[in-house]
Amino acid sequence: MRIVYIFLFSLFIIGCVKPIKMSDTVSEQKNVFNDKLSKEVCKFIEKNNNIRNSEKLHCFVVLNDINPQGYKDKECYIYIGMSLFIDTLKITGYTFISDEFVSCYILKDSCNCSLINTKELLHNKEVYRNIFYSNYPIRKGNYHYPLNVYKVLNSDSLLLID
Repeated sequence: MRIVYIFLFSLFIIGCVKPIKMSDTVSEQKNVFNDKLSKEVCKFIEKNNNIRNSEKLHCFVVLNDINPQGYKDKECYIYIGMSLFIDTLKITGYTFISDEFVSCYILKDSCNCSLINTKELLHNKEVYRNIFYSNYPIRKGNYHYPLNVYKVLNSDSLLLID
């Protein structure tokens, strides 16, 4: 009889655990990028869709004042790329664009200039774990994935430089 109670209790616990799905957060998600940046991210995802699907990659957006040569600059740059991993210590938040996970890193606050609405970014750490730690085996090999670098001229104007 004791085993029956343990079995029923286990079923109850398993039934209460609901995995987080992307659609659970997408339905309430608003677009966090301004129109110009949103258009560039969508183009990047669409262009690299075949690589992303075969490699289990996700898109990231980084705002920073470090130029492509690695030097701090007075200008601001946006890096849009693909990656296998996220940096949970530096991530500002994430969003979904057409059910695609996009991590956002604002590493220099003065570079934001209304490109990303940080109040609308999501911050649920369970989503990180579900997406990055469950179905993604660690691969050996080369991690050179597509990357676009833009110079921010103003909030409505981005210049592709790399």
